[in-house]
Amino acid sequence: MKELIPDVSPYTRASTLNIGNPPSWKKAQHALKETNGITVSEIEFMNAKAIIDKRGIGCEPASAATVAGLKKLVDEKKIVKG
Repeated sequence: MKELIPDVSPYTRASTLNIGNPPSWKKAQHALKETNGITVSEIEFMNAKAIIDKRGIGCEPASAATVAGLKKLVDEKKIVKG
């Protein structure tokens, strides 16, 4: 993607990600490309949030994205469990 098309009304339960025109999108895009990074869906990070919440910790939904990403990488056998 060479250009970002801003979303004037973004919506996600992860309130910190409700940015329709993020100023650092080129840096994020570059990081994804350079690291062969992955993205997670809203369902994936909400499921990860439920896992975290069951442990009695709780977190804002966007904070669960890391757990969702790790789970996805393990499920895809890109990293090994443990």
